[in-house]
Amino acid sequence: MSLESCSALLGFIYGTIEQGQFWKHQLPLLAAANKYRIGDIKDCCEESLLEDISSANVLERLHVAWLYQLERLKKGCLTYLFVFGKIYDWAFADDDRQQEKRREEKTEKLEL
Repeated sequence: MSLESCSALLGFIYGTIEQGQFWKHQLPLLAAANKYRIGDIKDCCEESLLEDISSANVLERLHVAWLYQLERLKKGCLTYLFVFGKIYDWAFADDDRQQEKRREEKTEKLEL
């Protein structure tokens, strides 16, 4: 753990941590909370990671959830992947429908 992360940990414990400092060090804080069994910090880190799931970080978040046994985060990541997959499938299905429609239109024009 870096000196800055250690300072953030102490800041969290004593209630003096700033939000930017928390966001910057949330993964080292989570690791320390897991190691030293500090439930409040672990819960806060899990909640902040859960609120920040995106397509760019969902796999990393899922790995963190598995590593630190964060069930809510794991469920959130899997839900995100499932919903994103449905949207992705729907978009491709829509593209397929539009391509089929264009082929039919071309066929009709050729028949005329």
